[in-house]
Amino acid sequence: MKKTLRYNYRLNPTPEQEVKLIEFGATARGIWNLLLSENMRRYEYDKTFLFYKDMASLLKEIKPFEEFSWIKAFDSAAAQQVARDLETAMKNAFSKGRLQHFPKHKVSYKGSGFTMIASERSIIPTVFELKMTL
Repeated sequence: MKKTLRYNYRLNPTPEQEVKLIEFGATARGIWNLLLSENMRRYEYDKTFLFYKDMASLLKEIKPFEEFSWIKAFDSAAAQQVARDLETAMKNAFSKGRLQHFPKHKVSYKGSGFTMIASERSIIPTVFELKMTL
C-alpha cells in the first residue's frame, strides 16, 4: 500500500504578504460557499448535485459577469482545487460507513485556508513568491 506523507509548514510572511494570504483564503472560502449554495439550490429543485466537472464549467461560465469579477482575479487552479475538495466532501457525506455530515458553508471567523501542493520554494498563485521551512 502506498503511503503519502503530509508536511506542515510554518510561513513567515511580511505584513503585505499576510494581507494577500488572507484575501486568497477569503476568496477560496467564497468559491466554496458559492458552489455549495448552487448544489443546495439544485438539490431542492431537482434532487441532483453538481460534481467536479460541472462545478469547474460553472466557474468558467460565470467569470465574465461583473458581479463575479472576484473569481476572475483568483487563480483558476486554486478554484478547481476548491471544487475538488467540495466534491470529496459531498461524496463522503453520502458514502456508506462514513459518519460525515453534508458540507457546511465556511465562515470568516473560523479563519481561512487553502490547499497547495508545495516544494521548497513555492509560488502562491497570483499572490507572491514565498520561502517555506519545514
